[in-house]
Amino acid sequence: MPEIFRNARREKAYWRFYSGADDTIKTVATLRKPAKTSAPDIKRVCGAMSPQVSIIVPVYNTEKYLARCLDSLRVQTLHDIEIICVNDGSNDQSSALLHRYAAEDSRFVIVEFSRNRGPAAARNAGMGLACGEYLGFVDSDDTVASFFYERLYAKALETSSEIVKGVLRQLFPNGAVREEASNALIRENRFAFFSQWSSAIYLRSFIRDNGIECPLDISNAEDTVFLMKAVSLCKKIVVVDDVCYYYMRRDDSLDSNYLSLQKIETICRAMREITRFANLKIADEVAYGKLFRFSFTMCMDLPMRAFPAQVDMAANICAEHLIAFYGFCHQPSLLDDVLRLRGVDFENAVKRGNAKALTRALSRTPGASLFSQLRARIRHV
Repeated sequence: MPEIFRNARREKAYWRFYSGADDTIKTVATLRKPAKTSAPDIKRVCGAMSPQVSIIVPVYNTEKYLARCLDSLRVQTLHDIEIICVNDGSNDQSSALLHRYAAEDSRFVIVEFSRNRGPAAARNAGMGLACGEYLGFVDSDDTVASFFYERLYAKALETSSEIVKGVLRQLFPNGAVREEASNALIRENRFAFFSQWSSAIYLRSFIRDNGIECPLDISNAEDTVFLMKAVSLCKKIVVVDDVCYYYMRRDDSLDSNYLSLQKIETICRAMREITRFANLKIADEVAYGKLFRFSFTMCMDLPMRAFPAQVDMAANICAEHLIAFYGFCHQPSLLDDVLRLRGVDFENAVKRGNAKALTRALSRTPGASLFSQLRARIRHV
């Protein structure tokens, strides 16, 4: 039976979960048997001495890298943390390794899924169980600096911010290191924070009260959906430049630079979820326009990231989504500056809903990446 194990030395609780017929996770027993609940309602009763930060780690077949990740969390200088590791149906030795760490350190919480359900479900389960004042997210093949959470948490208390972001550095297999220099942009415009979500901590009550979670039906860019919702609703984002999250690039081959048609379709659906959220939740015109421009521009750029032989098919996928985006935007004029990035033919095809003409326009390589142009423009838009 799949189970959640909470080290008894810390709070003497034993959590068990199982996958029901509908594959939702349901509580079946603790020391006192609770009522059965569906996965979104799974909660722990958090005591008065809740941890300062809950760190959520989805795990799927990463035994080769997992110990390095867990070690970087175990030695955090911020000691009052909990590390919620969600084993997402791994078939390697990840589970055994997780339980070994939990036996040695009472701050580890281990969650077992009976089958692979994807990182969104794993992160949502972790958020449902978290008791920390702030939430952090770490991928199981990444690491963080030993003082990462101490510095971010201290800045959060100092500034009363809902989101505090550090620096993300990419580590490549050949030893190369690349630092993503987005913090300067974020200082000027919070909407420049559209990636690197794991390099930040998030006030748990803010995330909970706004119902922000990772969409279960989106397997790529679900973290971007989470991030853009949080960014658009928060009052304050603060950045810290002297603490690093280390993102491990496990494959630097040429093929990793291209996206499959399935991924392109999924990313388009993620952008559609962001625009749906904007229509439902965002009243501020500036924030609304930025969410739509972000989503529209991301989708426009995707055909150029497809495998060369699939550019036309990718363009057709994106054309359908772009026409839909434009159609349900409450203020289409907010997209005029984005449309002009690709010229008159592109603009006319979108406004007239001409999918064939739009597909042809998207298949033509622009002079520069639209996403790069967005980075340059987002400071002033």
